[in-house]
Amino acid sequence: MGQNAWGVGDSDGVGRSEAGGYYGGYTSNTKKSSSGAGGSGYVSGHPECIGIKSEDDITPKVEEFTQLSDSYHYSGKIFKNTTLTAGVSDTSKATITSLSSMDSQAITNITVDKGHMTREFNPAETDYYIELDSEEAYPIVTVETSGEAITVEGGKVQTVETYPGETIKQIKATNEYGLEYTYNLHFVRKASSNSHLASIKLDGEEIENYQEANLSYEIVMPYWIENSINLDGIKKFPNQKVVGIGEVDVSAWTTVKTIEVTSEDRIKYIFI
Repeated sequence: MGQNAWGVGDSDGVGRSEAGGYYGGYTSNTKKSSSGAGGSGYVSGHPECIGIKSEDDITPKVEEFTQLSDSYHYSGKIFKNTTLTAGVSDTSKATITSLSSMDSQAITNITVDKGHMTREFNPAETDYYIELDSEEAYPIVTVETSGEAITVEGGKVQTVETYPGETIKQIKATNEYGLEYTYNLHFVRKASSNSHLASIKLDGEEIENYQEANLSYEIVMPYWIENSINLDGIKKFPNQKVVGIGEVDVSAWTTVKTIEVTSEDRIKYIFI
């Protein structure tokens, strides 16, 4: 797209054309025609212009301009913040100049803090594969955008929970005109052999002396605990299997409770 494109209509810019690249091949000074004498540029995203339906159907996609999207080119590419410079007379053409182009995508880069992305990010490509080690279950994705007006679903920094095999994470961004951009991140990792827990909690509070290598704990309960307490084992890897958690009866002087943890590749540890 060139920086300048010939618009059509009165000198005040109220027209229905999008330049030679839309219709092309002849010159007109009417509101309902296009000019450009065979030019290849077009205007997409300028108020009062109307886009055509497709490359094969060059009829206007709406009869009357009511919203900015009426001017969008069928390719999805648009200009934003265009300005119209009037011609030297009432019958001369006007020049529409792009102040900033939307040829570039809303997302300019995607990076991960773990694993290996098999190729560099390119805004024109939508699918990316990231190879993770078996222990890299929670990579952090950072998204860079082309401007502050771009919104990213879930935020520009996201933690992804991955499972053995392939986990697909979609990154979606929307620009100020409502256009959506979607990228698919394919995370691939093998099952972990780790059977440790991330932590052990009693009624939502982590026990203070938890260490991965320690498989046995003696916990003195507060005096105000009467009959039961909720025991929870927090997984370190998402596809671990944890058995033995839930409500524990602590009404007796001594209660022994066993937590059984099986790793993603089926190695088993037992906490007592």
